Amino acid sequence: MHSNRLQLNTAKTEVIWCIYLDSDLMMWTHITKTVSSCFAVLRWLRSIQQSVSDLVLQTFVMALLLTKLNYGSATLAGLPAI
Repeated sequence: MHSNRLQLNTAKTEVIWCIYLDSDLMMWTHITKTVSSCFAVLRWLRSIQQSVSDLVLQTFVMALLLTKLNYGSATLAGLPAI
């Protein structure tokens, strides 16, 4: 921006978080990446489950796993179950 003599106006700047879309708008890429990251969290939780209490494990599940599943869930509503 500086090389083009532009300046960031934070009062007018917005951030848009986009999810993965594929060409037929079925969102398979988003679903695949979400499932993959959830399995990675589950593998990590399984590796530490003997070292932490049940309350800590539940907190990790809610903080790490459920947030991944809830992110973008409103856009997934109404998709055909193929």
